[in-house]
Amino acid sequence: PKTHNKVLMRPGKLSIWTGWSRHGKTQMLKQVMLHGIGQSERVLFCSMEEEVHEVWKDMAWVGCGRADPDPREIDRFVAFVTRKLYLFDQQGTVSPKKVVALVRYAAAELGITHVVVDSLMMLALGREDYEGQARFVGELKTAAKDSGCHVHLVAHMRKRDGKTGEEAPGTLHDIMGGHELGSIADNVFVVWRDRERKDPSKPDVILKVEKQRGRVNWTGTIGLNTHAVSRQFVESIY
Repeated sequence: PKTHNKVLMRPGKLSIWTGWSRHGKTQMLKQVMLHGIGQSERVLFCSMEEEVHEVWKDMAWVGCGRADPDPREIDRFVAFVTRKLYLFDQQGTVSPKKVVALVRYAAAELGITHVVVDSLMMLALGREDYEGQARFVGELKTAAKDSGCHVHLVAHMRKRDGKTGEEAPGTLHDIMGGHELGSIADNVFVVWRDRERKDPSKPDVILKVEKQRGRVNWTGTIGLNTHAVSRQFVESIY
């Protein structure tokens, strides 16, 4: 409910999800996509970093609310995602053209409404090829607009002056790659986890809405807590 009237995943838009490594951006996207499926959205999850069965297992864990669901719970989860959750089975480096074509195909042939691309780092683009990265993100945005899909692109953050940078959330200017990436995207979300937990009275996860274009253009931070048993992000009272 904290996100109601504040965050909206509109058709035909491009969102960039960023944050420091292992702070939970992909995990949060899995939960968001399951929430979308609950609203009859159709999702294509493209993880070039994880094996397909690991993605499915993790989403089932989140969906069932625990690591060891019984057969009846698994059957309910399978029925819940059937013809609504599709997984792209290719790990390692993928060409940008293939990803853009995949978005268009998925929308036209499978009726997909949300595509997750995890991550920019796994595409066949040089880390210093800022022009190529900006061109790819621009093409991805065009594909989203033309197809009506909402595309979610996971991007890592660059290190700050030799420091880890993990002591505080970054901004859209910290996205690894060219500075244009945050400017091209319609939405930019930053996921940050307080690993040190120096103050237990504060939320252990922050969802920072850095940018949001459209009728709903709210920006700000939303405090969340992690629920270890279900691997879900839940509301914090703070």
